[in-house]
Amino acid sequence: MLNKRIGRFSLVLLLGFSSFLTACAFNYIEGGLEELKGKPVKTAFNYLGFPDTKNSFEGSDVYVWGRSFQTTSFTPITSNSYGTAYGSYGNWASYQGTTTTYVPQVNTYSCVIKIAAEKGVIIQSSYEGSLGGCEAYGTALKPLYDERENREKAQQIAVQQKEKPPTKSKK
Repeated sequence: MLNKRIGRFSLVLLLGFSSFLTACAFNYIEGGLEELKGKPVKTAFNYLGFPDTKNSFEGSDVYVWGRSFQTTSFTPITSNSYGTAYGSYGNWASYQGTTTTYVPQVNTYSCVIKIAAEKGVIIQSSYEGSLGGCEAYGTALKPLYDERENREKAQQIAVQQKEKPPTKSKK
């Protein structure tokens, strides 16, 4: 019973931690793409690599990065069997056992990032995808996200220091 509780606790902890990391990946993408606005499109290349495609649309160039992959995981299904076997001479025997089969489950992960630029300057961006598919892009854009977060924290500190009344020094 204790092993089942520990197993369930571990599963809940693992799912919570993976959700936290996934949320971070999406935050990194959103913050990183926001940070790229107004910068040369080549800056995006430095973080994301070269795009998979480039399309022109109403005077804008739209750069597209995408990835898609599948993984297979196996889910165990255990069944219990028990019963009685009777022999031809009136003898019998009880049996009991478990059988475990593994059912394959295919998981598809994908992510697409689109960045629009006019005259080589990023004006707009978007992304869509699954949790696992966007993780690599989130990791790539994390330095931009961190840069933005640090700047915002510095601005908050500066505002707080301006609002603070001067302290009198004691002599």
